[in-house]
Amino acid sequence: TPAQAEQQLQNGDQDFIGLGRPLLADPDWANKAKSGHADAITRCIGCLYCMDCFAKDMMTDKPIECAVNPITCHEKDYPSLSKDGHGRKVTVIGAGVSGLYAAKLLAKRGFAVTVYEKEPQAGGQINLADKPPHKERIHWCIEDLEHQAKAAGVEINYGTELTPEQIAAQKPYAVFLATGSTEIVPNIEGVRQDFVTTVSPVLTGSVKLKNKRVAVIGSGMTGLETAETLLRDGNQVTVVEMAARIAPGASGINLQEILQALAAGKVTFMPKMKLAKIGDHEITLLSTADRAQTTVPADAVVLSLGVRGNHALYEKLKDNCRCYEIGNAAVPGRIAESVRSAFDTVMSFS
Repeated sequence: TPAQAEQQLQNGDQDFIGLGRPLLADPDWANKAKSGHADAITRCIGCLYCMDCFAKDMMTDKPIECAVNPITCHEKDYPSLSKDGHGRKVTVIGAGVSGLYAAKLLAKRGFAVTVYEKEPQAGGQINLADKPPHKERIHWCIEDLEHQAKAAGVEINYGTELTPEQIAAQKPYAVFLATGSTEIVPNIEGVRQDFVTTVSPVLTGSVKLKNKRVAVIGSGMTGLETAETLLRDGNQVTVVEMAARIAPGASGINLQEILQALAAGKVTFMPKMKLAKIGDHEITLLSTADRAQTTVPADAVVLSLGVRGNHALYEKLKDNCRCYEIGNAAVPGRIAESVRSAFDTVMSFS
């Protein structure tokens, strides 16, 4: 932060301040600091999406991208923002990353924007993503977007869930649905038992597991971060993955670091294994290579099998109003995909 930088200068710890990734997140960092508007800075959340892009595209002509700033390295493509809202009413359902970003951008275009969030606070999936060890900074994106949306004139209503009829009664010019996603629970034997849960209750702390044998089903980054969270409470963790390798869709520095932490915690990895059924405090796995069956004891089972978008409200509204799905409601993904979805939809909206 500018305050931190100033303190280090005053202490004599540094002679000057150099910024790297913070300028990808907000190229006006220094100008905002100089003008006394540090609270308007979009902070780098340390997600390393830029580094992932660099590693993926280093042999191409694609530039680096930033999760919280969709125009990074594309500034010339968006020289100005159209001011064509003319006070027309837009309703945004959901105050997660995509909902808040869309609301902010719509307000800057001159629309009269109202956000409705069913929970008592903003955040959506970020309120889970910031719970694993060392992920606290992830929540900065919500804090920044919430502040920026309000500064742009957006009205945000918390603890408010509208019905399709209530939305229609407002007669908005358009509705943006940032209704998020729901965790996938497979229809297999034993999945409804009381020692089976998804990752959300574990990360929020509503389900507490301590000194247990825990099987985490699914080794995406969410599953791995949940496993790391479980290690903190002395649990013996087994991670099951149907693909040939752990974290098949992930890469980069974050993956390397978490795999090292899990290995140090003596986590057992079981790739090429499919969950067949859940018995009495045990799971039955089938090898994807030869269909051989394996039974693993488990005091608790945590499902991390991905999410699917919440389309119910869209299906009820789509034939009666101008309606757009954004973020995880459209296509589940990372923060970068949610921001990009909101940005592209608002920029093409008229």
